[in-house]
Amino acid sequence: MLKNRHVLITGVTSGIGLETTTLLLKKGSYVHGISRRTPKFQHSKFLHYPCDLSIAADLPHLVKKLPKIDILICNAGVGCFGYLEQLSISDMQYTFNVNLMSHVILCKLLIAQFKKQKQGDILFIGSKSGLQGDRQSSIYSASKFALRGFAQSLKEECRYHNIRVCILQPGMVRTPFFEHLHFEPESAPSNAISPTQIAKTLVHILQSPTSTLYEEVVLSPLKKQVRHKNICSRP
Repeated sequence: MLKNRHVLITGVTSGIGLETTTLLLKKGSYVHGISRRTPKFQHSKFLHYPCDLSIAADLPHLVKKLPKIDILICNAGVGCFGYLEQLSISDMQYTFNVNLMSHVILCKLLIAQFKKQKQGDILFIGSKSGLQGDRQSSIYSASKFALRGFAQSLKEECRYHNIRVCILQPGMVRTPFFEHLHFEPESAPSNAISPTQIAKTLVHILQSPTSTLYEEVVLSPLKKQVRHKNICSRP
C-alpha cells in the first residue's frame, strides 16, 4: 500500500521524522522531507527541501516544487518551556509558527489536491501536553491543544472525501527534542518511547484498510521519570 506513494514529512533531520523516513523508504515510498538542516543520508527515493517552517511565506513556494503528494505527515515541532513571565514574545510566536501554523498552511495548500484525487492521508504528531497542561508548559501545551482542535475539525471536513486525518499524541519520546531543554526523560527505557515505535505506529495506520479511520492515538511510556538539567529552556 505504500510502495511508490509520495509522502511529505516535516522535520526529517532526526528523531521521529528520521525514523519514519527510513521505514517508509524501506516500504518503497518516495519521501519528500522538509527541514532546516540537511539529513545525513542519501537515497534514490528521498528528496530534501530546506525550509524554515516558522516562515509562513516560504511554504507556498515550496509546495509548488512538489509532485502529487499522497500522504502528509506533520511531524516538526519545537519545545518552549518555562514559567510564562520567563518566555519572550518571540519564543511564543516561533513555537506557534512551527507547532501549529506551518502544519495548518501545508494542509491548506494540499487539501484541494487531496479532495480532487479523492484520497489522501494526513497525520499529525501532537503530544500528551495537548491533552493535559502542566507547569512551565503553557505555550507548548497551547500550541498542541490548538493542533488537536485543528486535526479534529479537519477530520470532519475530509472524511467524506476519502481523506483520513489522524493525530498521534505521544508522551516523552527519546529524541534530540530535549537537547536544549531543562529536562529530559531518565535513562531507563520505561521512561520514554523510542522514535522507532512511533514510526512503526505511523506506518501501521497508513497500511490499515482505507475504510478504517484512526482518529487519535495516545502512546505513553510506562513510567514518567525525568531528569532536570541546569540549562535555559528555549525552542
